[in-house]
This record gives sequence, C-alpha cells and structure tokens, in this order.
Amino acid sequence: MFRRTFVTAAATALAGCGLAPSEPSTEGYPQSPPNALFSFEWRPEESGYEVRFDRGNALTATNTSALYVVSDDTETLWAASEDAGYGDMGPPVDSFPVEPGASLLHPCDRTTEVRLIWEGADEDTSVALDEYQSRPTATEEGAG
Repeated sequence: MFRRTFVTAAATALAGCGLAPSEPSTEGYPQSPPNALFSFEWRPEESGYEVRFDRGNALTATNTSALYVVSDDTETLWAASEDAGYGDMGPPVDSFPVEPGASLLHPCDRTTEVRLIWEGADEDTSVALDEYQSRPTATEEGAG
C-alpha cells in the first residue's frame, strides 16, 4: 500500500519534467558592463592623463561597441567597432581587443574630471566604467 502511494505521489510530482531540459535563454537579459579596473596618471610632459587598463575582462567587439575617454572639452576614442558611428571623435587610438596592460593618453587639464565610458555591443547601454578628478595642489590654489 505504501509503495503504491509513494509511486503515485512521485509520478504526480514529476509530471511535466522532461529528461532533456531546454537550453537557457539569453533573450531579454540586459547587457552588463565588463569587470575592469583602470588607473589614471597625470603626465605633465604630455599635458594629459594616461588611462591604464590594470586588470579585468578583455574588451572585444563582441561585448563592446565603443570605449572612450571624455573630459570637459576633449574626447578620445580608445576603440570602436567598425560599424559604430563615432566620426566626430576622430579615429580610434587602438582596436579591439583592449586587454589589461593597454593604455592611452588623454590630453586635458590636470584638474579636469576625466571619465572612461563603455558602450555595450547593443549600443543601447552606456556606463562610466571609471572616473578621476585631481584636486589642485596648494601651489595651484594659491596661484588662483
């Protein structure tokens, strides 16, 4: 009797479960920014910041449509997919993949805010991956 009840309950509980599950769907998931860490270093001899990709996931044409650095009056296109329309920024400094160890020089004033912008391959997602703003030194504050 117990065995019959158990088999009946198990059959009811497992009804609709197939032996071969379907693949997970990725449709509808928003594209998320990559895991990436960057650093900013002022280069006085070049009058700009060196933006360095320290570590993280490689940025490729598959997961990125554009990577660029912006400040108050300057934009530097680091890399962009071939079909992306970023002509107003000029040609990209580099091409994909952008991997840890890569860097670029962004010309700007030392005290301006500098932001690194990532755009997803879908071109609908845009995120500031990192930003940096230097504080004026005591000498610069006294000069103003």
